[in-house]
Amino acid sequence: MYMWTPQGVAEAKRCFEKAVARDPRFAAAFESLADLSWFLGFLGFAPPREACAMGIFHAVRALEIDPTPGETHALLAMFRKELDYDWPEVGREMELALQLNPILRWS
Repeated sequence: MYMWTPQGVAEAKRCFEKAVARDPRFAAAFESLADLSWFLGFLGFAPPREACAMGIFHAVRALEIDPTPGETHALLAMFRKELDYDWPEVGREMELALQLNPILRWS
């Protein structure tokens, strides 16, 4: 994924989707798909609104499985900021992200 080439991103997407197909309760694979969606929109590989919508779907699914990773809550907050402009929800997700993982404050 971090090669940031169309081929690298496509291969990462295939791998994450394969992981989800093998284990639909693999939260980290859903979080990785959400992360990938963020970069697809950010780098222009996909329309930003579509990428954010898919990212929200994957982040929410990851959090349904495991609500404890602060990074996933922070990612969901970024999607909510970009897609919905839902500032109260952005604030709640970021606060939760920082409670779960205070090191995010320094990232």
